[in-house]
Amino acid sequence: MILIRNLFDVYSYQARLIPALWVLSLPIFNIVMWSPDLDRSTDIYGLMLLAIIGGILVILAHISRESGKKVEKRLFQSWGGNLTAQWLMHTNDTLEESTKNRYHSFLKDKIRGWYPPSAQQERIDIKYSHDVYTSAVRWLREQTRDRTSYPLVFKENVSYGFRKNLLGMKPWGRLVAFICLFSTSWHLCGTLSSSDGGHLLFDVILLMFNVIVILWWHRIVNDSWVKSSGKEYSRALLAACDGHHLGQHA
Repeated sequence: MILIRNLFDVYSYQARLIPALWVLSLPIFNIVMWSPDLDRSTDIYGLMLLAIIGGILVILAHISRESGKKVEKRLFQSWGGNLTAQWLMHTNDTLEESTKNRYHSFLKDKIRGWYPPSAQQERIDIKYSHDVYTSAVRWLREQTRDRTSYPLVFKENVSYGFRKNLLGMKPWGRLVAFICLFSTSWHLCGTLSSSDGGHLLFDVILLMFNVIVILWWHRIVNDSWVKSSGKEYSRALLAACDGHHLGQHA
């Protein structure tokens, strides 16, 4: 696992590679469970080493990233735009008015030539207003990239990226899970016909595990799951405006 970490930066490892590993781990787990007599001290590590050498994880990480970007574009359309930008708008009541005004004043002081639209301007041209706030959010993201200075922003960004990318991998994950379920059912039928009691328990446990994974993909990994994490990221990102040293060197 340390070797895998060395191939990626912290964000890529946690937000992009882990979703890919989650998809890849299920068939590997099934193979291991189908062969309870495997010498796990050599074969499991051999499988992982082959995956690394063959570049499978690198390819899956890129697929995860691109899938997550497509999902985010779709989610922004359904949400009405970037969540953080929406929270800064006068027409949005997620934040208290005093907090919102404080963030507006901070961003206006720090970003050269940036001014928050008035409530009337937002009503006249909501798209333009949203673009103005999105510009401020982009500036804020660039100013908070240092994970040492802004650990909470980094943590919530990783969490949001992980969920977003995992949602993007959902079609692949469900396909792999159903293939594993079918294969396990087929293997279980063979075990029952051969009266091999030694493998029966492994097959039943594996069948139940595959069903649980399918239910997890179906019930947990969805748009609202990603939005919940997106809200926490927006809250942490905007809270950075209360930091005294943010934007000092901008």
